[in-house]
Amino acid sequence: MPTSSWSLPSRVAAVIAAAALSAAMAAEPVPLPVDEDAFLKQPITFTPPGEEALDAAWLQPPAEPYPFPASRVERIRGVLRLTANGEVLDSVARSCWTTTLTGAPLERQLREAGLRLFVIDTDSGAKTPDETWAMFRSRADKVLAAVPDAWILARVWFSNVGEDFVERYPHALLAGPTGVTDWGTTSGRAAHHVRPNGLNEWRRYCGEKLHDLMHRLGASPYAPRLVGVYVGALNTGEWWLYKGKGDPGWDYSRTRLDAFRLFLERKYGPAPGALAAAWGGEVSLDRVELPSLEERRVWPPQPCGPVSDYNQVLNLPVTNAARYFAAVIKAASHGRCLAGAEIHAGLHCFPNNGTVFLTQLLDCPDIDVLGGPSSYEGRGQGSSPLHRECSASLARHGKVWFNEADYRTHTVYGTGHIGDPPPDPAGTVEVLRREFCRAATQGYVSYLMDFGWNWFYDRDVIRTVGDLEQVRDFMTEAGLERHAEIAAVADQESQLYYNYFGTPLKLRAGILDRLGAEVDFYELRDFLADETFRRYRMVIFLNVCALSAAEREALDRVKSDGRLLLWMHTPGVVNLSRRGGDPDADLEALTGLRLATGRPVQGPIRLQDDAYARLFTAALPDGSLYSGPGAEVRQTVPLRDTSLSDCCGPMQAGNALAEIACVDPEAVALGRDAAGECRLALRRFDDWTAVYTASCLLRPEILSGLARLAGCHVYLDTNDVLFAAGRFVAVHAVSAGDKRIRLPGRTDVIELFTRQVLGQQVDEVVLPMRWGETRLLHLGDPAAATARLDALAAAQVRDTAAFAAAHPAPAVTLPFFRQQRLQRPAAGVGPFPLKALTPGAFLYAGPYPATPEAAAAIAALAAAAGRGAALPRRPPDEAPLPDDEPPRRQADRYLYLEAPTPARDLAGGLGPWQAGRVPGPWLDDYQVGAGDGQAFLVAFYLEGQPGQAVELAIRARGQARAWFDGDDLRGPAGALGTVVTLTRPRHLVMVHVMSAGSPSGLSCKILAPGQAALPGQQLQQPPEGVRVWLAPE
Repeated sequence: MPTSSWSLPSRVAAVIAAAALSAAMAAEPVPLPVDEDAFLKQPITFTPPGEEALDAAWLQPPAEPYPFPASRVERIRGVLRLTANGEVLDSVARSCWTTTLTGAPLERQLREAGLRLFVIDTDSGAKTPDETWAMFRSRADKVLAAVPDAWILARVWFSNVGEDFVERYPHALLAGPTGVTDWGTTSGRAAHHVRPNGLNEWRRYCGEKLHDLMHRLGASPYAPRLVGVYVGALNTGEWWLYKGKGDPGWDYSRTRLDAFRLFLERKYGPAPGALAAAWGGEVSLDRVELPSLEERRVWPPQPCGPVSDYNQVLNLPVTNAARYFAAVIKAASHGRCLAGAEIHAGLHCFPNNGTVFLTQLLDCPDIDVLGGPSSYEGRGQGSSPLHRECSASLARHGKVWFNEADYRTHTVYGTGHIGDPPPDPAGTVEVLRREFCRAATQGYVSYLMDFGWNWFYDRDVIRTVGDLEQVRDFMTEAGLERHAEIAAVADQESQLYYNYFGTPLKLRAGILDRLGAEVDFYELRDFLADETFRRYRMVIFLNVCALSAAEREALDRVKSDGRLLLWMHTPGVVNLSRRGGDPDADLEALTGLRLATGRPVQGPIRLQDDAYARLFTAALPDGSLYSGPGAEVRQTVPLRDTSLSDCCGPMQAGNALAEIACVDPEAVALGRDAAGECRLALRRFDDWTAVYTASCLLRPEILSGLARLAGCHVYLDTNDVLFAAGRFVAVHAVSAGDKRIRLPGRTDVIELFTRQVLGQQVDEVVLPMRWGETRLLHLGDPAAATARLDALAAAQVRDTAAFAAAHPAPAVTLPFFRQQRLQRPAAGVGPFPLKALTPGAFLYAGPYPATPEAAAAIAALAAAAGRGAALPRRPPDEAPLPDDEPPRRQADRYLYLEAPTPARDLAGGLGPWQAGRVPGPWLDDYQVGAGDGQAFLVAFYLEGQPGQAVELAIRARGQARAWFDGDDLRGPAGALGTVVTLTRPRHLVMVHVMSAGSPSGLSCKILAPGQAALPGQQLQQPPEGVRVWLAPE
């Protein structure tokens, strides 16, 4: 593993060096004073003796139970679901926070589509209890006025602390080595510049506030609707210790030192000399200090050493706080409320982030739910993001993953890549379907969360979410038992010793999803427990770099039953049970292969075509082990990739290559570097197969080949995203073309989104698919599936009708109601800069009849307009036309027109034109007064430099036709649209959008050619010198 170039000038450095040297010189390996694996699996309290009553103060149940519904996690036909009073709750919820409007129009329309579960957010950390309660009531009242039968999950934020905490506990703030606590910036809605250190004072402070809120909720009218409480804490609410701007290089607070000394006493014992015996050197419990920033920069740290112990004291108190908050929730509700925390559970945590110790959360009986968002990378169409959950371990322990579905839709930002918003509503629907299929087959719940009011205000989005919930009900009834034959495994303690930036865990970012087969992801302990490994034919060890003797012995049992084990990167290089020994011998004992350490990789690793083809029947085209995103290796840059408190010198990021070579004469060399060293090898034993790669990442094709070699069923060979469970198989197309899906046996097949019957008693189907399309197959009786889905849809129609009759929709407030119509640009004709790649202003006209005759007349008029005459524009200060009626104010009709505006007569031309602008990249028909079955026009003059090429990415819902200076828009294809070359100062761009009886709309993004193909950036920077006008000159 990489080691930083930082020096070790101080006392702890000498202790570490002395311990390492003595172990290396020992004739026999030296056992560690404490087996770290065994020690860290158990809860470790940081409550000093005599303070137990302070913890217990907020764990007292009320004398009489509050009327909360009996809510729990239940396993239903192979999948975990949340229930309340025996009712199965929705698999999709809506998060209601700053974007919830009076009248709750989105929440109302989601309810009429079939959703009843809503997350009500309230901030508690920096607020007084009264302010927290007022915030909750304000949002809950809006939702319940629109959806009286809503189930509510309260999300409570402890993202910082109030001024009272700062005054009472000045020694419980994150502090730098000099004692500085001022970050210079605020965080978590607090007015001050400090952050809590996450220790006892913070835990009890938040516990008291949570206790107060629980009792207010229990005594309120909300109690019968409240199914649980979900806690977001610390940085971004995701339970990370704070980092970033202003980071003083924490944590050197007095209370951290107290916690460190208490931890060392409980780990090594109170006896005089116990710590010195553990660490080596002259050190004692009463005089030990926290390791300095310089000392912490050595990587990897030694187990049972100062830095490793310090990192554990950064993480364990955060774990304890999550357990404590769950206990507060359970006590106040007499166990009736669900308890959860927004803590990542993907076993990929930076060593000082705070949430390394997942198994202690899995073992906690009070925690029902863990959650968090997926990575931003890979969210767009034709890809797949990394989800931060260890799905198989969560399921084993009965914990539900709560996915923060803050999906960027077509209504937000520019065109990729941060969050990868799809370019149009059809793309949004395909992304929603992909993420639905993942959630259904992996068994988790999602909640729609936005950072801007318009993200999910779309009729197709609302309809799709409702339709998918019905499909989920059908899938649950049919059974979603998982039958994966491949397990991916990572180890909890290894997060303390691995290279966070270069790790095989990044295979989970869109690579494992594309190997064409199901994969279950485990924490190592759960994979080994009860011989769970017996059900798998292939095992991928993603990060097991730090192992104990007991774990190594247990892994020997996995080497059986013909199983294929893929060891990646640096398996077992850190020993959690002893110091010293022969590292090469340890590697061979673990992997079965003779491996040699200290062998730097020379150049890229290339597949050996002949050897690879003999095993897998054909060589791969370019011969690389991996060439996708993250393939490049670079050095991390301190204070850019990391913060000061990370104490991280330059490390390899990306597809880092381990300095380990296979020197086993019995192994097949599948990949070699430029010096001829074997870096990908396979060896067959009598009852198992060992594979080792020095690479962090492997191509999906290689993983698929290994899976077939292991005897696993591989559905798909085309590297598309695939999910499967029960009798369901979902595919999301990474490329356009035919997808040949091999089935486990002969069966009938129906595609559930289109209801298309694909075959009867077939063992494979061929699906023609567009790029970014999602299809969901049911392997079963098509007639029965169709009948059940029709019955679920009919039941929803009846439910919606009964609900609407019993609960009339509330009114939407007028101020926002006006805002949803078009805003007016500044006076004048320009210039207007691009905003998020879209025109900062435009002209619109209509509505027109959506008929072929009207379309032909518009085309002729558009051709004439392209000759250079100004479009007749109505002055912006002129009173609205009398037929410009706004949509109805009722929440259930918020995205509709009361009645279409009468269509304009084309006899007098296309006008009058009006000027408008929208806050996002998408323009809906109702915003310009057009309804279903009508058409409208949008136009603007594009200015740039003559000879400049620009890409016009025009996407529409409905039928659309675009003109460039009166001629049909034509040109070379770009990444997203059509490339045109500017030949004069201004060109007229005009688009005609026509509804076919359903919602219509338009997006026009203006990019530099190829800009949308650039990886890893958010595209909002417009092409240089390009802007728009509302007149030709």
